[in-house]
Amino acid sequence: MGLGLPVISSVSGQLHDMIEKYDVGKNYEAGNPKDLAKRIVWFHSNRGRLKEMGENACRLVKQAFLADDISNSYADFLVQIAKNSQREIQVG
Repeated sequence: MGLGLPVISSVSGQLHDMIEKYDVGKNYEAGNPKDLAKRIVWFHSNRGRLKEMGENACRLVKQAFLADDISNSYADFLVQIAKNSQREIQVG
């Protein structure tokens, strides 16, 4: 997504929802080659939409997954774990 390309995915969960919500590509049913082929044909038949989806994907990555934001959030998460661990050790 960060390269400005639309996504085709069989992953369920958050990625599946993001692909649909932000119009960054297409999902297909895992293990279903006919569904995958259908999505590939859709991409081929809708080349004009590929650029738009790619731009959406790039924008999503910039907004939601900036490395600085992720590293800061992760650092905050680790600090919180450390604080909780110290409390458990003191109580235990």
